[in-house]
Amino acid sequence: MAISKILSLTTAIGSAPSYSARAWVSFNGTGTVAINDSANVTSITDGGVGIYTVNFTTNMPDANYSCVATPGYATSTDLNFNASVHAPAVGSYIIRTRNVNGGSQGDLSLITSAVFR
Repeated sequence: MAISKILSLTTAIGSAPSYSARAWVSFNGTGTVAINDSANVTSITDGGVGIYTVNFTTNMPDANYSCVATPGYATSTDLNFNASVHAPAVGSYIIRTRNVNGGSQGDLSLITSAVFR
């Protein structure tokens, strides 16, 4: 049975177009960084406290993609943190997690991210 390509997606309500994530990841950023689940993400590189590089399995066509990252609030200490995306590249991007009260970077037990293009 041949697999056909899906050329477009439809939305359940409304006429706005729908687009799939090109990559996504859920990972534990404390201790030894570990991916919980993902799509098109081959690994996470720990760059130090609160710095993570997300590496794609298949590169993006260019670095002009939209990327979001969020702290997962797995513990009460995670509530004081935000996550931001830096240095998008064809094969990777960086996530930084920072305490909103003191500005210091910190490791979080749950971080999620998605890439759209």
